[in-house]
Amino acid sequence: AAEVADCVTNGEAAPEFDKDDDVAMRFVTAASNLRSMVFGIEPLQSFHDAKGIAGNIIPAIATTNAIVAGLQILQVFQILKVQMQKEKQKVECKEATTSATPTQIITTIKDACRYIYCARNKDRRGNYLVPTKLKEPNPDCFVCRNATIPLSLDTEQWKLQDFIERILKQELGFAEPSVMLDGNIIHEEGQDADVETYKANGTKTLSNLPCGGIKHGTVVVVEDFSQDLETNVAIRHDTLDRDDRDPLERFHVGGEKPIVRAVAKPDKKKDHHDEDDDVVMEVGSDGTRHKKRQRRNDDDGEQKKRRRVDANDIIALD
Repeated sequence: AAEVADCVTNGEAAPEFDKDDDVAMRFVTAASNLRSMVFGIEPLQSFHDAKGIAGNIIPAIATTNAIVAGLQILQVFQILKVQMQKEKQKVECKEATTSATPTQIITTIKDACRYIYCARNKDRRGNYLVPTKLKEPNPDCFVCRNATIPLSLDTEQWKLQDFIERILKQELGFAEPSVMLDGNIIHEEGQDADVETYKANGTKTLSNLPCGGIKHGTVVVVEDFSQDLETNVAIRHDTLDRDDRDPLERFHVGGEKPIVRAVAKPDKKKDHHDEDDDVVMEVGSDGTRHKKRQRRNDDDGEQKKRRRVDANDIIALD
């Protein structure tokens, strides 16, 4: 900083930034590390690390990111507007008389928000930004079907077994939930589940669970293979004033509950007629009966060789 100041005080023009300029890079490194210390950003960058980062900054990418970030904020405004309109509509519905009709307003995010495409060339109207309507969520898309549900509770009071029974099963509708924390399973149910391994976690409070526990800001992944259902639960630690309600009722679930996908059931009649094996009863010479499974012979099967006879009555085996 002193060397840069000397250049200015001596009447020289301030040097332009160049990653190969030793003075400029040392100034940028010092300034960025001071800023990191003020905002608690770690780790601090060395001179060579800062030089490598500065050399990879492309102004065009930074400008594009700024444009996209601005468009995202505009869509956030639309979401907030919808929420405000919903509250307004609730008030109007309560105060409306038989002769009054509540104002018809847009109350769904799907109708309020838009996809925004940034075109390289302007369209016939002279626009570079092209908005389109949102499509319905794709049930086969991993992102669309995995919503994040906000949940407020006291992580120091709730036990894992109560969390599973009261919230996951009763409130959110999971049948056989498996709970994962930071990629590690802390509870498992369902077919072939290793229940005994994770049984000891049931009596522990959420904050004392393995893998750092479930605390404020933790995102828990919940899966249910029996319903083809998966969702993320964002935990917010809140004592909820520890009021007089039952301890198992001191929680708040925000957002929409997960939707169970329809799982196609196999056609029992079709499977019965399409079986490859037949059960036959074999009666021995002594009168005893034995069940024996006999495999059907397909046209192209290997159980029985098909015979082919030519004009000279010679049998050819396939």
